[in-house]
Amino acid sequence: MLRDGAPLAFPPLSTATVLRTKAVTALTLAANLAREARSRLGAGRGGAVTSDSSTDMHAPELPVGRVLHQALHTIRPFDAVSNDALALQALLQAQGYRSEIFAEHIDASLRDRVRTLDRLGSVDGEPLVYHVCTQAPRVVEPLVHRSGPLLLRHHNITPPSWFDGISAGHAAACRGARAELDRLARVARAGTGDSGYNADELRALGMRDVEVVPILLAEAAGAPAWTGGGGYAVTVGRVAPNKRIDFALRTVAAYQRAYDLGFGLVIVGSERGMERYAEACRDLARELGVRNVQWTGPVDEAEKQRLMAEADAYLCASDHEGFCVPLVESFRMGLPVVARATSAVTGTCGDALAVDTDDPSFLAAVLRVVVEDADLRARLLEVQAREAERFDPERVGRQVLDWAARHVTAP
Repeated sequence: MLRDGAPLAFPPLSTATVLRTKAVTALTLAANLAREARSRLGAGRGGAVTSDSSTDMHAPELPVGRVLHQALHTIRPFDAVSNDALALQALLQAQGYRSEIFAEHIDASLRDRVRTLDRLGSVDGEPLVYHVCTQAPRVVEPLVHRSGPLLLRHHNITPPSWFDGISAGHAAACRGARAELDRLARVARAGTGDSGYNADELRALGMRDVEVVPILLAEAAGAPAWTGGGGYAVTVGRVAPNKRIDFALRTVAAYQRAYDLGFGLVIVGSERGMERYAEACRDLARELGVRNVQWTGPVDEAEKQRLMAEADAYLCASDHEGFCVPLVESFRMGLPVVARATSAVTGTCGDALAVDTDDPSFLAAVLRVVVEDADLRARLLEVQAREAERFDPERVGRQVLDWAARHVTAP
């Protein structure tokens, strides 16, 4: 599968090509900064604010007794959707809401905060948000028929074609999840997408009342600041075909052949269920002669943060993301990001650097500029820091409360 197409060749880039790439990167940043300035100027003159923009309005006054519950398939630590649900519950409860979480599969460490699915009937008639991310027939069936208002929070479902030939089970589950989403969209009162990309998918299903409300990310306690110097790029997430680990390997192969044989790649994430793809990627790495590739598997939060803090850059080669939390984590840490402009990656990056390319050698050239050009990197980090403000927990929390106040009526 990964060997289809013309043979790869990565000759050293000429000086002219390197300079042109450097100019393209600088112009991209300049254009992004100009767009941001125009956007802020328009807002200052009373211009419209898009649904992707965060607002600075105060949290609305909430009558005592408001209710908003949540349901999802699986809840566990260090999972983006689970963390979003837990953060939303804490925020709602702090604002006087009665808010329970119901899940089919519950990690033992969370059983004091999450209710089992068989107790979902106890809140029938009350407003509930369902987190859409995977097939969950035992959760979805009662939601479709319940009497209370149903709201959707869409985190995206990977297109099943990505798993064809890799995992028949995952492909079937994604097809099932897409069918469930279509059913839910017909009965849901309103929805949020945690990115503009996800909100657009809900609108495409005929939902009219849809807003963008980013994932509510808590500040990482004690997270290290970026130091770099590790001599590698890092990528974080499940080792899955839509994440394009194969493209990341091709990019680092091009980097090594053109610039630095010692530069490496650290791949952080689970291979569970994706063993065929992971093995194909290892075969590809051997064929390309890529050196210094480290496959860590799943790691705890502290180790993930250490690996990111010591990396020279974060490399996102994905073709499909619904949000991509590690990009925001990189922005907060001050870790320079080189990402491909695909799916929700462009919206999460905002005015930061997202490169529209299917050429690993070109992405390697951009990566080289970011790693080696201190002045340009400093400008990039300034832009990333501004983009991180869009995902500030207090700001997103106000968006959540504003949305909840408009869609949840007091009992």
